[in-house]
Amino acid sequence: MNDNRLDQLLRESLASEQPRPECNQTLHARMEAAQASGKAGIPMKHRRMKKTLVLAAALCAAFAVAATAYTTLVASSSGSSSQYGEFTSYSQLEQAEKKANLEINAIESFSNGYTFQQMSISHSKDKDADGNVIRKYKGIDIEYTKGDHSIFLSTDPVSKNVVYADDRKPVDTAVFDGITVSYYNDTYKFVPPDYELTDEDRANEKKDNYFISYGSDEVEERVMSSAYWTQDGVKYSFTSISGEVPADTLFAMAQELIAAE
Repeated sequence: MNDNRLDQLLRESLASEQPRPECNQTLHARMEAAQASGKAGIPMKHRRMKKTLVLAAALCAAFAVAATAYTTLVASSSGSSSQYGEFTSYSQLEQAEKKANLEINAIESFSNGYTFQQMSISHSKDKDADGNVIRKYKGIDIEYTKGDHSIFLSTDPVSKNVVYADDRKPVDTAVFDGITVSYYNDTYKFVPPDYELTDEDRANEKKDNYFISYGSDEVEERVMSSAYWTQDGVKYSFTSISGEVPADTLFAMAQELIAAE
């Protein structure tokens, strides 16, 4: 499957409900479902329990939840985005912020050439171990493009009453204005339903940053890069689904966004 087809499937799936863990693998989950079936809303199956999809499909589902006496335990998060391209002009940011009830740092274009393409509102829920909804919130997702490549910015409000801890170790970190940005590279291997795991597959699945998903027409492996940070009560993440992006690139973009007013 080529990049253009994958990007189109992602766009088609943005309106469907998919899991949205706080570690923010929303775009990964949507891409995964689309890659598998070519249809929105059809989840993939994972062989390992650690990678079992929460309420449909969730890469990065294995995260620990720390809590204090005043903190609510969150067992899972799920979410969906509004129609792709709901906002097609950067000038509509204030309108999106009002709709999401969330103020974020954003810019129209980055110095490396990535430029605003579209923006959508996300709708998310946090649930406890019994499946009870304990929090609902909205976020803002923005796509930036440069040529045929897209980088997605996702933003969500941080709750003072819940604490999430991603169990993965970042490949690299950087600090800008006292804010730590964590960089990750995750590998996704898409395989047909009747695919039999090799010894190498089983060894790879033990890694925190390697995921095998069933349902695609052919075997394909992709590396996706991401960067995460929290600023002024908002959790931010950059995600590339079109291949690996160097840490320096995402760090530079994060630095520009952190400095934005």
